Amino acid sequence: MGKVVLVSLVCALALGALFLGLASPHQKSSIKWSFLSAVGDQTKNCFDLFSDHLKDPYTAVIEDSEMNGSKLTISYRSKNSFGAYNPGVIDCVISDDKLDELATRTNWVLADKN
Repeated sequence: MGKVVLVSLVCALALGALFLGLASPHQKSSIKWSFLSAVGDQTKNCFDLFSDHLKDPYTAVIEDSEMNGSKLTISYRSKNSFGAYNPGVIDCVISDDKLDELATRTNWVLADKN
């Protein structure tokens, strides 16, 4: 019985290693992001607010975020309708260490009109 358990464990570990080895950089990055993001993180809050505008928000990968004054800029990639990854940038307004949803949405509307 001990040999069967040991063989099963070795096979499971080998399959897990194979999966991680064959995973695309985007899958590895999204796995990494899911482990690194903390509840209340302004980057995640901003991205969650914007994700409804994406064709496939579940494939989105946050590549970088930068805070400049009260403006948070997030660079991301997500799949389009054809399955290709397109880059994008989101700008959010942070006020008193919180996401200012009204100011952020207002800026998005004004940016769309230009």
